[in-house]
Amino acid sequence: MRKPVIYAAIALFAASTGIALGEDADTPFHRTPRTGAMAQDQIKRQIEVLGYDLGSFELDDGVFKARIVDRESGLPVKAKFDTVTGELLRAAPGSR
Repeated sequence: MRKPVIYAAIALFAASTGIALGEDADTPFHRTPRTGAMAQDQIKRQIEVLGYDLGSFELDDGVFKARIVDRESGLPVKAKFDTVTGELLRAAPGSR
């Protein structure tokens, strides 16, 4: 008799936790690029602060794509940035 009560309590807890997590509007899953996106000029300033010169910049496939140049080495880099947080998602050597 105790097992069904324990299982019911666990199921109730799991269901209520799932609903609470699903309703949390501050999670990135609920942000759309239009409402939570950083401005392009903020990303451009961040690139300059990191020590890169900006070549080209565009919003494509839900990310900011940039061709940047390392000021110290002069080498080109292709980079992708998150539209909401501005976090660098990917960087790879670019062609000159």
